[in-house]
Amino acid sequence: MGESMERFVRRAVLAFVVVALAACAGSGSDQSPSPAKSFFVFFAVDSAELMPEANEVIDRIAAEARRIQATGVGIVGYASPAGTPSHNLRLSDQRATAVEVALLSRGVPRAILVRTHHGATPVIGPEIEGQRVEVVVSREQR
Repeated sequence: MGESMERFVRRAVLAFVVVALAACAGSGSDQSPSPAKSFFVFFAVDSAELMPEANEVIDRIAAEARRIQATGVGIVGYASPAGTPSHNLRLSDQRATAVEVALLSRGVPRAILVRTHHGATPVIGPEIEGQRVEVVVSREQR
């Protein structure tokens, strides 16, 4: 796939995730939605294996989803810029899948999970590295 087509596909997927998360947050409801809460699950370089620290974060995500009776949990996998584009895309998918499986095992309903991945992303700060999965938990007000 050419670089311009790859960018187009990534933007389309990102737009879909944004729309899905907005719908999960209850953008069309009569009341203001509960604010969405973001979590970051970090991974070792070139790995999709959950570390003990990651499991602690996933426990908190599952607890938050239960506490607010979440109607949407967005899971977005990323990789660092190192490696080939195809490798990074596969790795970011494996990371997002690992988090999804862990959330399912903690009782988060499959029906509220939305998973995607973006491959390599630039490092956006010392606290937020490329080798991560971002999870957004939201609840629509009724």
